[in-house]
Amino acid sequence: MALELLTDNAIIYVLIAWVVILGIAKALKLEKHGFKTVREFVGKSLQYLTTHHDLADKRLAKKANALSANRDNNWTGDIKKETDELVSK
Repeated sequence: MALELLTDNAIIYVLIAWVVILGIAKALKLEKHGFKTVREFVGKSLQYLTTHHDLADKRLAKKANALSANRDNNWTGDIKKETDELVSK
């Protein structure tokens, strides 16, 4: 009878265990960053919030910057010697 009660309510016990584990993990993380309550850190991450459009603009700017860099002008080695060393003999 007692075993049936445990198996019938097993999912509830598992969920309760997860809630406890997550609660402890959250409390430890709060403590690690110097917060005592959840209210103290509300809004702290807003400075990192951005839009997809902003991220796309940043990615395109980075790509344009990489393409505009003329790496051929930065070459200082002897290209013939370098390529000859790469070819198997």
